[in-house]
Amino acid sequence: MCRTQLIRLRGKGCRNSLTVCRKHKAEGYEGLPKILSVDVVGLRQGRHFQILEKLRDFDTVQIAEPTIQQLEAEDADATVVDGDGLGAGCVDHLNHRGYGKRLL
Repeated sequence: MCRTQLIRLRGKGCRNSLTVCRKHKAEGYEGLPKILSVDVVGLRQGRHFQILEKLRDFDTVQIAEPTIQQLEAEDADATVVDGDGLGAGCVDHLNHRGYGKRLL
């Protein structure tokens, strides 16, 4: 569903648009770049998003290591890390390990 369709649905009530969005299945994303995101470690490819791992109550190195494993396993084209707060330490560790050129 595109943004225009969501805007049209707003007049019909939020619950209806939320239900429609939850039922939406992403298609045609296979040829798009893969972007690894780190907060919840997930993989986005076009409109398709898949949670790969949930990391809670870990230090920055404990977050960076599984991120590196996922980066290598998924052959992601880029990695997005929330670099504020504790994410800054994860960014530092990824840079130190040589993955800085793939960070956004």
